[in-house]
Amino acid sequence: MSRIRWQRPALAGCALLWLAGCASLPPGPPEAEGQALLARLAPEVPATALGQADPARAQALLAEPLTRDGAVELALRHSPALAALRAGARAEEAGRARAAGLPDPVFSVERMAGGGELAITRALSLGLLELLTWPQRQAQAGREAEAARLRLAGELLDQVAQVQTAWVQAVAAAQQQAQSRRVLDAAEAGAELARRMQAAGNFSPLQRARQQLFEVEARSALLADTRLAQSRREALVRAIGLDADEAARLRLPDRLPPLPAQALAAQDLGPEAARTRLDLRLAQAELDAATEARGLGRIASLGDVELGLRQERVSADGALQRSRGAELSLRLPLADGGARAREALDARTEAAWWRREAARRQAASQLREAHGAWQAAWTTARQHRDDWLPLRQEMAEQTLLAYNGMLIGVFELLADAREQAQAVRAAIESEAGFWQADVALQMGLLGRPAAAPWSATPSAAAPARDAGH
Repeated sequence: MSRIRWQRPALAGCALLWLAGCASLPPGPPEAEGQALLARLAPEVPATALGQADPARAQALLAEPLTRDGAVELALRHSPALAALRAGARAEEAGRARAAGLPDPVFSVERMAGGGELAITRALSLGLLELLTWPQRQAQAGREAEAARLRLAGELLDQVAQVQTAWVQAVAAAQQQAQSRRVLDAAEAGAELARRMQAAGNFSPLQRARQQLFEVEARSALLADTRLAQSRREALVRAIGLDADEAARLRLPDRLPPLPAQALAAQDLGPEAARTRLDLRLAQAELDAATEARGLGRIASLGDVELGLRQERVSADGALQRSRGAELSLRLPLADGGARAREALDARTEAAWWRREAARRQAASQLREAHGAWQAAWTTARQHRDDWLPLRQEMAEQTLLAYNGMLIGVFELLADAREQAQAVRAAIESEAGFWQADVALQMGLLGRPAAAPWSATPSAAAPARDAGH
């Protein structure tokens, strides 16, 4: 390390105090950027909820069916994973500030005795190159700190999106489980009636077996949906970070929120969305940090200079001699003249520039894709709610009228009930798909693009098997 040695500690201390006011890292906690973005992603959640544990608030949220915003707030306040993320970010921030600070002074004392002589040398040293490049290192650390805050904000947003998606999937799975129970009730009634009619001689063994098969299939479907609902619930518990007692008190709403009344037009996304995205800001911050490091590295590649002032006291035969002197040393990069180091710095800066350009070109395409997925999911869910379910309800009413008029039997009525249950199931799936697409769109607007899970929903319920009355 390059060092300048001064013989007067007071002079060094004054210089340190004077230089301390030259530059500093940007103020603000590392999670401040995350709070600003969370205000856009979950506006109902208080901005101060991040990292602010509040047992009373947690009790209040768990006392009622947990909403999506309530799940996000619980995670922000109590999630151990988020707490570890914030603590790690603060540790990195402190280490970055320490590395960008003034070089530590080194005080050394050297005592040499021999041949009847005693020599004592005192020196106070500072790194010369580190001292000269301190403003540049401060600027570089500031750029790196900004990039680190943006990365932390992105990780926080990923956690929030995970909580929201897990909540949607858990509520939808619970709805599917409840619907499967209703289907099983109808299948059990049909199977019991078939057994009695066969015992009375009014039903063939084939007809009875068909109804019992419906019951077996419905029971198997309920078992699968129950297992899925439990798995999705535990996934939500893990995403929020609940302990065993809190998980036991967790209750979910009976159904997903209603769909938006109007479709979201492309112009409603906001003209500034492509400019304020987190990924674009992060790419720019990384480019700025690479540019700053390039300038600092070019200075370091030129060599190293060491300037020293020494004071020596030599005692020989009772006589005391004092001597002072200066020394200057220069490290010469004769191997390649620092060309390789400069080439590496140039390449890193160029790579950061191209990453920024790639992020710019991808941003608009990702927003269009996320908006298209949102529109498709919204249209599909609206069709199920406004077209498919009303038609199935009308068919169920007509089937009931035919049964009351003795035009069909009870098994045809039960078969129609099963078809209607399938329509409700498909509607639940389409609503869950929409809300997951909504989370993906909101994340895309903030610059954390995520593919919305999309599965084709059947356009019509499978026809019921012939009941064979």
